Amino acid sequence: MLRKIAFYFLKPLMDRAATEKAREYIDELGRRTDLPSRLSESAKKRLKIYLTFSPYSGESTKSLIKRYLWDNDKRIRYEISAFEQYKYSQIAFSTGMAIRRSVSDFYDFLDSPLIDGFFGEVGKLLLEDLPEIELCSPKEYEKTLKVGEATVRKIRELKNFGESLDGDSLTFEDYLELYKKLEAEISALGFLQIEISPKDLRKIYESGKNLFPFLSYAEMIVELEIEKEKGKILASKNKDKILERKKGLFQLHPKEVGKIFSLDSL
Repeated sequence: MLRKIAFYFLKPLMDRAATEKAREYIDELGRRTDLPSRLSESAKKRLKIYLTFSPYSGESTKSLIKRYLWDNDKRIRYEISAFEQYKYSQIAFSTGMAIRRSVSDFYDFLDSPLIDGFFGEVGKLLLEDLPEIELCSPKEYEKTLKVGEATVRKIRELKNFGESLDGDSLTFEDYLELYKKLEAEISALGFLQIEISPKDLRKIYESGKNLFPFLSYAEMIVELEIEKEKGKILASKNKDKILERKKGLFQLHPKEVGKIFSLDSL
């Protein structure tokens, strides 16, 4: 408990330090890839790093939903787990992703999640000589990918279970207990943590419609992250090609990237 209190007390300072480190990485990536300064400055403005007690690192779920459902949020809120072993590698990954987003916005094309993951990993690979960055092997990403796929299967199983329930026969206490079990089953897999307040759960319960509407959002978020894992695998497997083509790398159109690295093969 004391550890958690200390974490949240120091969190603003740690978030600021992590964001400053991300900006340093963006400057370095821009220098190594001949990126125009307007694009690196754009990436620095949009990326914010946050430390979290979530079991996994990645773009915040709220940001993902806004981007892929409404496309009205240009900010990137990247969350890094306090339990993350490779914090600086995660920061480096987020900087590559932020640069790619800036490039795609400037040239007015929409990247897929796979390209996000691909270029995030490219950013990390280009900075691999920095002493604090430790790289993962493709096998580690493949392991994470399998966990993501297992999470999707579990969410779909729970969705089917929820659809079979008669909401009229459940008290709110019954519903709350079901939610806690559902939350525990998904969180136990380690890919996604669902946290919904009792106040919001009561609103869902009282609506009398879908008992677990948030599962559809959870499924979408996990599938987006799965695509990014595929991008990481592809980038790490093609490391030599990436480093050979690093000049102007971030200005490539997604179709050009697809031709070089055969993205359709994943």
